[in-house]
Amino acid sequence: MRFKGKVAIITGSGRGIGREIAQRLAEEGASIMISDIDPDTARETAKEIETSFKTKVSSIQTDVKKREDIYELMECTMRDFGQIDILFNNAGIMYPTPVGDISEEEWDEVLDVNLRGVFFCCQAVTPIMKKRRQGRDPQYSIISRKGRWNCSGSPLLSLQSRGHLSHKNFREGISPLRGNGKWHRTRAGRYGYGPPFFPPGEGRFNTEVSTGEVCRY
Repeated sequence: MRFKGKVAIITGSGRGIGREIAQRLAEEGASIMISDIDPDTARETAKEIETSFKTKVSSIQTDVKKREDIYELMECTMRDFGQIDILFNNAGIMYPTPVGDISEEEWDEVLDVNLRGVFFCCQAVTPIMKKRRQGRDPQYSIISRKGRWNCSGSPLLSLQSRGHLSHKNFREGISPLRGNGKWHRTRAGRYGYGPPFFPPGEGRFNTEVSTGEVCRY
């Protein structure tokens, strides 16, 4: 029970990787806020986890493209649990589209969810964690999954996970996230909390991917 007494928010946790993350944290004793763009899926997952692991679980509909939804997520979590110890930025989308055919609208949505959404979630939770002066241990942290361009063995250059092309540019200093959280980690460190960023274990999670359709995880 390494996370007993801790409260975790996982975005995009109604299904797929996010759901598995929520289950694992609940198994370790954490209370969970299930956040997902699909409210029905979020409620069903919350009920299942609460029943299976006998821990407190709430759910909320959140579109991480909308700042007002993000701030409502933080407010509801504080109302239901009184604290936030872990923010796991899991929500993400990809289009299985050849890079030459990606539309401006598709690319904008990928950036809005996979990058802007991560930044604004970090921004919204920062004052709460700053006030609590959390430690550097990962159980008191902001976590984001790290993506990559995946063109190996495939004629398609698909947008996966965090939209790695933009992450590459961000690592080179274009982004305010400054390379997967270095900017935020540097400034947050003075208050005793910092966001580790790491990729999920490959092959460990069952994420639904439908050819030709946008994939949300």
